[in-house]
Amino acid sequence: MNPYPSDELLDLSQNSKTTAPNEDKQDAVLILSWEYPPNIIGGLSRHVYDLANNLVKKGKQVHVLTARAKDTLPYETVEGVTIHRVHPLHPYEENFFKWVFDLNQSFVQYAHELISQEKITHIHAHDWIVSTSAIKLKEFYSLPLITTIHATEHGRNQGIYTELQEKIHREEQLLAAASDHLIVCSEHMKEEVRSLFTFEAPIEVIPNGVELERLGQMTFDQSVDESRPYFFSIGRMVHEKGFETLIRAAALLKRDGHMVSFIIAGKGPMLEHYRQLVKNENLDDMVFFPGFISDEKRNGYLKNCLAVIFPSLYEPFGIVALEAMAFRKAVVASETGGLKSIVKHEKTGLLFQPDNDSDLFEILLSLLHEPSKSERLGEIGLKLAQSMFSWDRIADQTMNVYDDVLLHTKVEGLR
Repeated sequence: MNPYPSDELLDLSQNSKTTAPNEDKQDAVLILSWEYPPNIIGGLSRHVYDLANNLVKKGKQVHVLTARAKDTLPYETVEGVTIHRVHPLHPYEENFFKWVFDLNQSFVQYAHELISQEKITHIHAHDWIVSTSAIKLKEFYSLPLITTIHATEHGRNQGIYTELQEKIHREEQLLAAASDHLIVCSEHMKEEVRSLFTFEAPIEVIPNGVELERLGQMTFDQSVDESRPYFFSIGRMVHEKGFETLIRAAALLKRDGHMVSFIIAGKGPMLEHYRQLVKNENLDDMVFFPGFISDEKRNGYLKNCLAVIFPSLYEPFGIVALEAMAFRKAVVASETGGLKSIVKHEKTGLLFQPDNDSDLFEILLSLLHEPSKSERLGEIGLKLAQSMFSWDRIADQTMNVYDDVLLHTKVEGLR
């Protein structure tokens, strides 16, 4: 299998290049994201969805180019956002890196037609999977490239250990170096990106947001009514989310005579491993992994839980922690990454040391002994979410980056 050739030009036909944008069209941004609702793999999909919708509310024309998933339309406009979905050249390719390369080829081919018809003034890429198409479209059309780095391969794995990880890390470096402006979600991520990559572009911290109005209007699954108090957690079932710490803390609580439940929702490659671990530890009457759940079911669990726990070993930001705050729930989080920029211990939530089940056990014990503490922390957390992490504010910050990059590009063009 050939390596991922992002350092080679894709097959771009010079005849397809437009010499001038369609001047009667409104200025538009082209967002490249490999996932977009209803195709939701992780937090990136929700982030891009909320960003795109709120940019439209600000008057920005937005086109999203994304991978086409099963039962999705190839083209549609939702809430003012124009969504273009394409299959990779070989949709059933089993080699992940080749699949990514094929997706980027499809992105480039589709974007030629799109750019010839629309007045695209910016490209906004989200993470390394779209790096090749982002870089080639920037070079081919001389368009400014803004990149949001949501996480890094080094951070997810606490180092680079395999050939695949090295390839991904290299793609992240190429994308960072080619970008005209970088966006990260927290000061922690800003320092991480600076330490890992070489680039000249300015880097801006724009946090993830929470759509408070939409959450307030969402329906709840009324069937969520556990027979005993429970803690709730949700995330992709991967090692860096730290769910083993939560399982070990549950064992300590059971040993101490506290029969409280833990509901840990989400899908991912380690789901069956965690279910087996719970069974081996005789915790299957206490710790439950329901797998993927609907938004309505998630809201029901959030509404009725004692607190929401995020035991991540690596977490660039933690958007679900914000959503928990919006439900007036205490957030219990590991003191790592972007989580510690959201959660201030004993003020907007409770922090414990990553991978430390004893520390987590003590914090959960304090909430069981003092239930009013969870309510108090939840109220303060809601105020924080409202003041600092509204999508209206985040869309404004993003628009400012777009304007700054365009101005800088024009100034450079005059030199």
